[in-house]
Amino acid sequence: MWNAPRWSLLEHVFIGNSALALAPTVVGTWKAGRRGNGAGGGWVRARSRSLLGRMELFQSQTEYTVRGADSCLSCSRSSGSMEVKAASEVDLSRAVCLGLVEGVIGKFQFHPDLECFLILVQQKCLVGTVPGKHDMYKITKVAVIPLTDAEPQDLKLEFCKTHQRPPSDSAEPFFPKKVTGDSSSKWQLSNEKLERRLLEDLVKMFTDSDSFYYSLTYDITNTAQRQQCGTEGQLRTPPRIDDRFFWNKYMIQDLLKQKSAMTDRWIIPIIQGFVQVEEIHVGHGKQPPGESAFSDCLVGEQPPSSPESKFLLILISRRSRHRGGMRYKRRGVDSDGNVANYVETEQLIYSGDDILSFVQIRGSVPVFWSQEGYRYKPSPKLHKSEEENKHAFQTHFREQFKVYNKQVIINLVNQTGTEKLIADAYLRHFKMLNDPRLIYVAFDFHQQCQGRKFENVEILTDGISRIINDLKWLRLSKGRVVTVQEGVPRVNCMDNLDRTNIVQTVIARKILEQQLKVLKILAQQHSLPSSIQRIFQIMWANNGDAISRQYAGTAAMKSDFTRTGERRLSGVMKDGYRSANRYYLCHFRHAYRQAIIDMMHGLQMTKGFHKLLGNQEPEKALLIKEQWRGRKQEIEALILYCTSLLIPAAEKHLGGWLFIDCNSRSTSLSLFGKINRSVGLCASGPIKSALPFYCA
Repeated sequence: MWNAPRWSLLEHVFIGNSALALAPTVVGTWKAGRRGNGAGGGWVRARSRSLLGRMELFQSQTEYTVRGADSCLSCSRSSGSMEVKAASEVDLSRAVCLGLVEGVIGKFQFHPDLECFLILVQQKCLVGTVPGKHDMYKITKVAVIPLTDAEPQDLKLEFCKTHQRPPSDSAEPFFPKKVTGDSSSKWQLSNEKLERRLLEDLVKMFTDSDSFYYSLTYDITNTAQRQQCGTEGQLRTPPRIDDRFFWNKYMIQDLLKQKSAMTDRWIIPIIQGFVQVEEIHVGHGKQPPGESAFSDCLVGEQPPSSPESKFLLILISRRSRHRGGMRYKRRGVDSDGNVANYVETEQLIYSGDDILSFVQIRGSVPVFWSQEGYRYKPSPKLHKSEEENKHAFQTHFREQFKVYNKQVIINLVNQTGTEKLIADAYLRHFKMLNDPRLIYVAFDFHQQCQGRKFENVEILTDGISRIINDLKWLRLSKGRVVTVQEGVPRVNCMDNLDRTNIVQTVIARKILEQQLKVLKILAQQHSLPSSIQRIFQIMWANNGDAISRQYAGTAAMKSDFTRTGERRLSGVMKDGYRSANRYYLCHFRHAYRQAIIDMMHGLQMTKGFHKLLGNQEPEKALLIKEQWRGRKQEIEALILYCTSLLIPAAEKHLGGWLFIDCNSRSTSLSLFGKINRSVGLCASGPIKSALPFYCA
C-alpha cells in the first residue's frame, strides 16, 4: 500500500478526468493505444551516411564549392542556390582553396531581398562514440561566408596542405566585410551595423552555448525505440529524420528538394540540445583509492557484477524547432499545437549485448498565455477564447499520442499566487480532453520544497512511482526486443527549466537503478553507489545548464542540488545572480536572439522589428517603455495606498485623482518619495461624513 500521508502533498492526480483515490489499485489498466513509434514527420530518407571527413572549401568568381570524397556541393554567390554534383563534373582548376571545413549547416538570410550567408562547420569536438562506431560531435566554431561579389576576410579555416601556403599569424576575425555603396545600396550604415550585430549573435549561438550536435552515422534526432521498434515492438528499419528536432532543416532546404542518394550524404541533421557520453566502470579496481563502486553494499555481501564490468551511460536532449525561441519571447502554445521550450530527453545504457532507453519530455503549458511587461516577474496572462485554447490543447496532445502514446503530466506550477491562473487553465483543459491515456499530477514545488528542502521532491516521485513504472522502458537484448516504453512523463513548470530539471533528474535516477538491477550490475536491495551517483548527477546538471542557457541565457538555477544532492548557500547566491542576469537578458538582449532563431526557421524579420532595431538601440526603446510602465504602476500603487488611509472601510471608493507637485527641484524624486512632500488625493463616494482633502 502506498503511504497515504505522502500523497497528501500532491494537489491533483487524475486519469482522464476522474480523480484518483489514494490507493495502489487506482491506477488501473491503461487502454490499449498506439505505441510511440512515429518520427513526427521526416524529410530525409534513412540511410547509412558515408563519412565525409574534412572537406576543402574553394572560391571561384561565381560560387563557393565544398569538395568531398566523391562529390561537391556548390553554392552560387549571386543567387545563393545550392547544388550537389559528382566530383568529376566540377572544374576547380581556376578556383582558390580557402582551407578545410567539417560540414555544411546551410544558408541564412535576413530577408528575401537581401544577400544570403553560407554557414559551415569550421570546428567540431568529439563528444563520445556509441557502440557501432557512431561518433557524436558538438559544433564549436562556424564560418559565415557572404554569398556576394565581396571578398571575405580571412576565415581562419584549417590549413589545406595540398593547395595553400602557410597561413599568416595576423589573420583578422572571420566576420565578412561589408562594401559600402551609394545611397541606393540595399543596406545603409545603420542597417550594416544591425546585420553585423545579428551575425555576431548567430555565431555566438553556435559557438558559445554548447548547443548544437550532430552525427554522420547515428540518427541523433530519433530515440533508440523509434529507430529500432515497430508498432508491435518488433525490429524495424530506421525511421526518417524527426522533423521536430531537425534544427537546420529550413537552412538546408535546397538539398532536401533534390532527393538523391548523392545529395543525402551532404545533409547533416543538427539538433539543438545536449549530448554527453560517459563510460562507467563498476569494478573495484577502477575506483579511486579507498573507495569501492559498491561501498553501499552490506558488509560481507559480494557485488553482483564482475570486477571488470562496465557500461556506457548516454544523455541526449533534443529541443524542438517548432515554436523555438527565448524565455518571455516564446510561451505557451501556437495554433498548430506546438509548445515553447519543448525538449525530449533520452537516457541510454549500453551494456554488452543490451541497449536500454528511457525517455522524458518537457514543454510549456499548452494554452495561449504570455508574460509581458518589465516587472521582475511579470504576471502571466491568458489569451484567445476558451474554444481556441481547447483546440490548440487537444491538437498538442493528439500529436503527442502519435509519438509517445501514454503520458503522465507532472505540473510543478504553483497552485497559488500569480501562477495559479496557468495551473487552473491546464487542469481545466485536461478535464475537457478526458482521455484515458493521460494522467495529471499537480505538485506545488515551491510550497512543498520551501526552505531549500528540495529532497521533498521524493514525496512526489515516491507517490507516482507505480505510475512511472507502468510506462516501462525500452530494452533490446542480443538484437531482440524485450520491452518497449509505452508512455512518457511530461514534466513542466513555468519555464520548464529549474524545477523541471530537479524532478526529471530524480525520475531518471530511479529508472537507472531499476535498469542496473535488471542488468545485474546493482544489487536488488540497494540504490546507486556513490561513484555512479556522482557521474549521473554531473551529467544531468550539465544537461539542465545547457537547456537553460538555450532558453533563458544563463545556467540553471537550483543546479547545485542536481549536481551535488545538497542545497548550499553558495548555490543560493549564484541563483540570485543568475536570476538578475536572466531579467537583463530577457528584456534587453533576447530580441536579437529571437530574431536569429525565427530566421533560421524561415520566419522572416518583420518590418516593425527591423525598424525598431535599425533606428534605435532596443535597450533604449525598452527602457523608455519600462519607465512609462513603471511610472503608471507607481501612480496606481499610490492611489491604492492613499485610498486605504482615507476611505473608511464601510464606504465605497468610486475614483481618485492624483495631484503632483511639478516643481523641477523635486523631479529627481521617485513618486513614492514624493508622497511625503507634495502628493494629494481626492476621493469621492457616498460618504456620510465630511472627508477632508489629504495633503501630506
